[in-house]
Amino acid sequence: MSADDFTERAAYADVNKVTDLVSVVVWVSPAWMYLERVPQDYLEPKAQLSAIHFATLDVTTNFNSWERGRIFDANRELRWERIGGDFHVVYCGIAPPASMTELDLENSTVRETHYYLWGQQVRADDRERVGLLPDQSAFIELRIPHVLHYPLPPSARRAQVRVRELLGVDGSLRYVRWAGLREA
Repeated sequence: MSADDFTERAAYADVNKVTDLVSVVVWVSPAWMYLERVPQDYLEPKAQLSAIHFATLDVTTNFNSWERGRIFDANRELRWERIGGDFHVVYCGIAPPASMTELDLENSTVRETHYYLWGQQVRADDRERVGLLPDQSAFIELRIPHVLHYPLPPSARRAQVRVRELLGVDGSLRYVRWAGLREA
């Protein structure tokens, strides 16, 4: 898909349940979800391991239990963060949900690029030593103190997220949304 195949639209809302909003969006395959727990106190080591979840989209997930997250496919992204008892939600892509307030992106142009994600694939010979199953895909970055899991096959050496950068008429970066995931 080229950068000119559709017009980006942005919208926002404050909602009580993000899961309800996720269910009204028509996601195309493949789609992904990146979910984060935002600790209010110290997380025990076991809780640290489950504080970030990056996987292929599962629409049956209870997104309300994640304080921060994003769901994305080639055509759209939905991001949220819990603020108090509600979620502040931002949408960018085609056809925002009708319940959201649209923002003006009329003067934007789009540039597509890729950003590297943290880590390199754990070699098959090293997986057992770091507590992984022999065929389990995982990535290690020495500056981050735990194993990262991306929804990529064990043969992927590096991971990249495809992004769409929305630029203003003066060329300034106005918004960035994730649009895909690939092996690098």
